[in-house]
Amino acid sequence: QRDFPCDTLLLSVGLLPENELSKSAGVQLSPVTGGAVVNESLQTGVEGIFACGNVLHVHDLVDFVSEESALAGKNAAQYILQPPAGGAAEIPVVPKGGVRYTVPFRINPGKVGTALAVRFRVDAVYRNRAVCVYFDGDCVFRRKARILTPGEMETVTLTKATFDAHPGVSAITVSIEEG
Repeated sequence: QRDFPCDTLLLSVGLLPENELSKSAGVQLSPVTGGAVVNESLQTGVEGIFACGNVLHVHDLVDFVSEESALAGKNAAQYILQPPAGGAAEIPVVPKGGVRYTVPFRINPGKVGTALAVRFRVDAVYRNRAVCVYFDGDCVFRRKARILTPGEMETVTLTKATFDAHPGVSAITVSIEEG
């Protein structure tokens, strides 16, 4: 047992969270997932409020929830220890061509560590397709997939090197294309 002094700790236990607290705090919610809209640090658009797990979107594996919660906690602690100096530009992550949504919804390249996991779900069953990521019009990631289904979350990993090689990118698009 350990004690952690804090002002507020909100736990969402269950598959579909009640988002009244998020709404009352002014947190933007996704119309697709019903969860909080976050950036690469899992911070919402409200300074100092971080979200993870099923508060963002429904997960199929508890491992993803654990991974997200560790990242959100680390980023919240970093925020407290060293608040950001100002609002840096965030790049929107645009779901397209069969991708329903992504988490994160926007990315500040300056805050990406070695790698960043972008999770998403597709809108239908797709066979023999490719998952593609574009930085503006440049394809930076392509992976063939035998089958993609709405019931299984997909992940693409974007590296810091990819962001460094594309300074000034204005949009990141995740799409499903012919294999």
